Amino acid sequence: MAKFCQYIEDLEIWDCGEAIPGLIKFIDNQKNLRSLALHCHKTTRILQLSEVIERKADTLIKFGISHVLLSPKFFSSLTNLIYLKFISRYYNNNNEQELQELQRCLSIASFPNLLYLKTKYLPRHEVCMLIENSHGNIKNIDIRNDDNFGYTKRLYKSIAINCPKIESLAINIQFKNFGGIKEIFLNCTRLNILELYIVDIEDEEDNCDEILADYSPKTFKIFSFNKDFIFSVDGLQNFFEVEFQLNFLHVFMCRYFTQEHIKIIEKYFDEGVVDINPWDLYHN
Repeated sequence: MAKFCQYIEDLEIWDCGEAIPGLIKFIDNQKNLRSLALHCHKTTRILQLSEVIERKADTLIKFGISHVLLSPKFFSSLTNLIYLKFISRYYNNNNEQELQELQRCLSIASFPNLLYLKTKYLPRHEVCMLIENSHGNIKNIDIRNDDNFGYTKRLYKSIAINCPKIESLAINIQFKNFGGIKEIFLNCTRLNILELYIVDIEDEEDNCDEILADYSPKTFKIFSFNKDFIFSVDGLQNFFEVEFQLNFLHVFMCRYFTQEHIKIIEKYFDEGVVDINPWDLYHN
């Protein structure tokens, strides 16, 4: 197969821990590999793949790994990437020596063409490093990490400073750190899609409503949140009355919506602003 299939541009491999020598040869034989995705269901160490990824770096513009543990030295060679997906729980489990090696490799990496970044479970310090080495061109960021919220303030600042062209942001967030979203709003004036997933409702931020209503960019069109997001009735009304045109999206139900909230949303549902039946949002 490696002999005859040499011009694959888009290659996605699942359970890639199997048949490593053959897989390395197969990847190595590709003449114009543009996209490579490697998936395992649980963390699998395949260090041998790192070198072949380095050899294919000149043509790769899309790269993704999911629970595949590689030597991170290849990151410095991926200068042409447009899309990067990095999913790994491994570095959250006190693997200090290997975490330091990842940090060292990311510190010398450069992603001048990167437009799309998706990470899951990766510590936020390392996510910051990816963003800070992106040269300001990122348009889409999706960051999910339910376990470790260290470096959250740095993450917000990294996005605000290094992503002036960002259009879409999806992120897990705690209410106590919601104020950092304001800095992103002020600096990222092209943002039109925001997805917030609240993971800690114990520490409510008092001015979430004001930040959303007063500082959201005028390009803002889609706002999505999970069931733990808290809007006051007045705050929800003010949010709809700002100048941008909004398609208001919601994930399932909101446990804090009252009938007063639903009456407000019902009005905008009738006007075509809300794309989900208001009474489907009522959790009572």
